[in-house]
Amino acid sequence: MILVYGIIKTNSRQGIVLISVSTLIYICIRSVHNYTNSSNKRKFLFKTFLFALGVTSLLFIGFQYFQNSSYYFRIQTLLSFVKVGVNSASVNFAKIVDYSAYERSQFIIYGIKIWLDNLFFGVGLDNFRVVIKQYWPISNPLYSHNNYIELLSTIGTFGMLAYYSIYYLVIKRLINLLKTH
Repeated sequence: MILVYGIIKTNSRQGIVLISVSTLIYICIRSVHNYTNSSNKRKFLFKTFLFALGVTSLLFIGFQYFQNSSYYFRIQTLLSFVKVGVNSASVNFAKIVDYSAYERSQFIIYGIKIWLDNLFFGVGLDNFRVVIKQYWPISNPLYSHNNYIELLSTIGTFGMLAYYSIYYLVIKRLINLLKTH
């Protein structure tokens, strides 16, 4: 609940997507688990249908509130920015519509350039905010707002591979564990 409150107070688009997607994944996994362990599958399906109907009703009501929030405007401006595009002749209009999205797209472009110039080892942890000024002088000294670009530009190809190998090993062990049980 604290996370949801923080996301609402900060108007974080990424936070809303993260909470929504993770909740949906959890509900799907939990439903499959409950269905397989259910003795009366027909009754379970009926209860699931009623639950889905209730959630759909709540989502409909929630969307009415959502349309009156600042989130709705920010998502609309982000979609407008995506439609206009970064490389189009209307890039100045895109900067006005949603400067945040424009700035993030520039961070991606310059972050890739930083990575290509420092391909193997990067520029050092948390140095994106310092190095970005050399590539984009009018930039604020911020992090890249993109984890993949941040990793590539700061710890390079070798560091990124080492970092993601940790995830690979954990997932591989989980899959092997699930196969044995």
